[in-house]
Amino acid sequence: MKKTDLAKFEKALLDIVRATEAVKCSFDDFIAGLELIEEGIRERRQQARGGDAMPRGHQWRMIHPCSDCPLSESAAGLHLRRSLHPGRVAEIKRSLRQGKTFMCHKTTDETGNGSNLLCAGGLDYCESVGASSNYQRVCQTLDWLREQRKP
Repeated sequence: MKKTDLAKFEKALLDIVRATEAVKCSFDDFIAGLELIEEGIRERRQQARGGDAMPRGHQWRMIHPCSDCPLSESAAGLHLRRSLHPGRVAEIKRSLRQGKTFMCHKTTDETGNGSNLLCAGGLDYCESVGASSNYQRVCQTLDWLREQRKP
């Protein structure tokens, strides 16, 4: 994570702490509320796609880019990129810079196993240009908060 991203993340977490103090709720109650929001996001995506967008166990992203990720410079990635219609990779990158999500091609309902995980290559690209989606930020925050709650 870049220093600027870390500073934004720390500020967001401080805002969360201040919000819990302002509404006089406990931190655990606040976390429970965020988990309800996460569940709502999962349900809406499930309804929209006809499948579960966030598998159980809080897995929401691919950890490493696929060997044939269209956003990678590997030979397999270039091969897959060439199979896409002209301008598709530029379109994907533009949408990522605008804060949209991009699912890994190996996990979509159409071309993969239906688990709909965020593309690690797309997340790497977002980090390189200083962008992120609301969904990514919520998931990262929930991951961090879960780690803080572990005994």
